[in-house]
Amino acid sequence: MPLASLSFAICGLIAAVVAALLLPGKLFEYITTAAGILILFNWTVIVFSNIKLLNPHFFSMITFVLSILLMFAALAVIGLESTDALVSI
Repeated sequence: MPLASLSFAICGLIAAVVAALLLPGKLFEYITTAAGILILFNWTVIVFSNIKLLNPHFFSMITFVLSILLMFAALAVIGLESTDALVSI
């Protein structure tokens, strides 16, 4: 099973490199920015679900809040990027 997942990850990495070389202009940047935003949104939903389902203790709650703040900080950095990657989304 680890060999299959490692092979899948390698194929994905090769496909990403080929796409970066073949796609015109900033299209690859737009696609990866959109994918990154969706991944951060997905993890934020997972953290909120964990808070709701697990009823965490104080120290666990601190880690949840810190992770949410880091994800929002990453989104803020994407928003402050000088390129127009967010305009297409």
